[in-house]
Amino acid sequence: MAGTSLRMFFIKYDKAIGYSIFGILLFLLGWQTGRVMSPYYASSPIVFEDRQCSACPSSGGSSEALESLISSPSTSSTPLVPQNDSKGLPAGQAGVYVGSKNSTLFHHYTCASAKTIKAVNQVWFATYDTAVAAGRTPSACTLKLPK
Repeated sequence: MAGTSLRMFFIKYDKAIGYSIFGILLFLLGWQTGRVMSPYYASSPIVFEDRQCSACPSSGGSSEALESLISSPSTSSTPLVPQNDSKGLPAGQAGVYVGSKNSTLFHHYTCASAKTIKAVNQVWFATYDTAVAAGRTPSACTLKLPK
């Protein structure tokens, strides 16, 4: 009985099934034509070669080299905490905190908002406490930084 109903379904929707199969085959033919004509697939493949670096140390990443790196003390001379000195400050400025003449907020010079203040409107403060003493309130960016 199931075979008869399936046969009746194919007889009833014969044209729709034929058009659907034709459409799917046409789509796949177009897809394959696009792949064949694409310059991406025609390009040469990327090949990674294992070459030894002449400038690299001869250890090549051995476990002994890793242990020596872990056990040796760090010789980094860069401080982990930002210093409140004039290094890295904008040219001609002696302060670390900047505020606008048109606002009561002040920002650390590294904050993004500090860089948007026009030079003619900038008011510079040497320390956090001097900015607070002048009646300014710290910005959200400044509050996240150590004082």
